[in-house]
Amino acid sequence: MLEKVDLSSVKRIMRDVKKGRIRVSTLLRLEKPTPLAYHILAKYSEIPELMAPERVLLTNIERMKKTVLARKPSLLCLSCGNYSEEKRIRELPEKLSCEKCGKGLLAHLRLDQDPRMIRGVLEKRLEGKELTPEELDQLAHARRTADLILSYGKRAVVAFQVKGIGPETAFRILGKMHPNEDDFYLDLLQAKIQYLRTKPFWEKEKALKLK
Repeated sequence: MLEKVDLSSVKRIMRDVKKGRIRVSTLLRLEKPTPLAYHILAKYSEIPELMAPERVLLTNIERMKKTVLARKPSLLCLSCGNYSEEKRIRELPEKLSCEKCGKGLLAHLRLDQDPRMIRGVLEKRLEGKELTPEELDQLAHARRTADLILSYGKRAVVAFQVKGIGPETAFRILGKMHPNEDDFYLDLLQAKIQYLRTKPFWEKEKALKLK
């Protein structure tokens, strides 16, 4: 019954428009779509955040915050090799330290990084053994994340959970020392948007280099 009422209302409005009783105005916006247009375009866009109006962007920030805080980060202690992925980010203290040795040099591992492999590389380094270029890259990345977590604590872990944010981008954002948490998350969201915007270009560049 509700659908019939809605359809009847639409038909009545269309008749009034046709007869000139209702005037239709066109709003041309070159920067971002209107809130109504956004919801239509977002259904067909791969990156709806790129064109989100401010009100929707704030909603996206809240959604991202809840998602990030609910995740369980992979943390490896570069001092003793202890690995942990048991606690959600919202359960972590602001200042992090290894539960086994108490040291603060915790590396954040990406999803594609095997903690056993990184631990093995760390052991080779401590034993003075030579590392391959790939092992050096893996260890260097882990060390950069550990340095940021040591300096900025939980916020660094939060930054690494956002798509497209690595040590360099995280350092730039964390260095702002945001007094307002929403401003911090807004910078994270904007960095994610920038990553999604430029990702096709870098993937194309990478593909050309492999040829």
